Amino acid sequence: MKINRAVLWDVETILQIQKCVYLSEAEIYHDYGISPLIETFEEIKQDFSEQVFLKAVEDRYTIGSMRSYLEKETSYIRLLSVISECQ
Repeated sequence: MKINRAVLWDVETILQIQKCVYLSEAEIYHDYGISPLIETFEEIKQDFSEQVFLKAVEDRYTIGSMRSYLEKETSYIRLLSVISECQ
């Protein structure tokens, strides 16, 4: 597995993985309005310009992503998504 910085081209795949991964959380809490599920392509593109996106790649397939932001001297993980088969 390799961890690479994501590029804008990866946004659609990242969004698909995110929605698939967070569906199980929504089912637990019976809340399908959580932000990872309702985030739009345009919203994630906006975050892409303001945050750091990394992707996990295995056998040329993106299997997960992480986005973070920097505040002062600390980096915060905002969202982490890994497909269930690879968790």
